[in-house]
Amino acid sequence: MYKVDKSDIHGYGIIATDDIPKDTIVGKSHMGMGILNGLIVCSDTTVIGSFENHSYNPTCVSIIKEGDIYMVTVKDVKKGEELTVDFTKHSDISINIEYEVGDDWI
Repeated sequence: MYKVDKSDIHGYGIIATDDIPKDTIVGKSHMGMGILNGLIVCSDTTVIGSFENHSYNPTCVSIIKEGDIYMVTVKDVKKGEELTVDFTKHSDISINIEYEVGDDWI
């Protein structure tokens, strides 16, 4: 369905390897560990979440399903097209707390 490959937007991105119909769940982008002030708190990011890029004309949205965040297409996506989300529309549903604690944690 997708692969990580060079992006025309930024670095690498999630690229469709097949035509993907509208309303298809592409996959999980972030694993939730709970809710804080009505926001999903994420404990881990998947490959999709690590490489999804922003677009004001996105091919996908983020949805909450069973406490996790998934990427879902909002239109038919053609093979070779990048799967993107509008980060400004989803800042209210995810807090990513990934951070490796080290000596600089003060």
